[in-house]
Amino acid sequence: MKNERETGSHPGLLDRLTGVASEVSGIREKNGGLLPKDLWLKVVEIAGSHFCLEVLLITPEGKPVLKVRHDPSAQGRELEWEGMLHLPGTALSPSASGENMVKNLIEREVVKEGEEEFAESLAQEAVFFGFARYPEVQRNTVADVLIMALVIDPKDKRFREDLVVFEKEVGAVIIDHHKPVIKAYYENPKGGVFIDTREQPNE
Repeated sequence: MKNERETGSHPGLLDRLTGVASEVSGIREKNGGLLPKDLWLKVVEIAGSHFCLEVLLITPEGKPVLKVRHDPSAQGRELEWEGMLHLPGTALSPSASGENMVKNLIEREVVKEGEEEFAESLAQEAVFFGFARYPEVQRNTVADVLIMALVIDPKDKRFREDLVVFEKEVGAVIIDHHKPVIKAYYENPKGGVFIDTREQPNE
């Protein structure tokens, strides 16, 4: 069987990528581990996958709480997600702090500005739900996602106003790769799941 990682088969491409990789690493180093959005999109496309963190919000009654997607930095086909419901999440950079990444996500995507202490207390209550692989065709890549679960009371005024309690009977427009996650939650509410949405229907 052919070795898919055999080296030396594309010397010209390797030379070009070596220079690009060095330049990208330099930009990342100067920018606290982050890349400008347009460069980041090309990097994850070349890599074929990237690592993310998402949080599955749940009401005390057991209903999922989703977020209306609005990303001012969206480009290209990412704009297809605008206004749809999704799990709050973030791509994790090489410089992301393991102990703070859940708090940072909640602070940025779930609670209102100025609620840092509330975000920190919520992060301590988050528990592991599962791991997923998402096809992000809009980015020509795959997202490898750690999913945490967190019970919240969406009526609490400290939460952002773009959170929506999901009702099965309502025809909500959910981002395709998150539909199987909601389905998995109803089937396994205690979590501990592995979800590969590349191989599952969106319904």
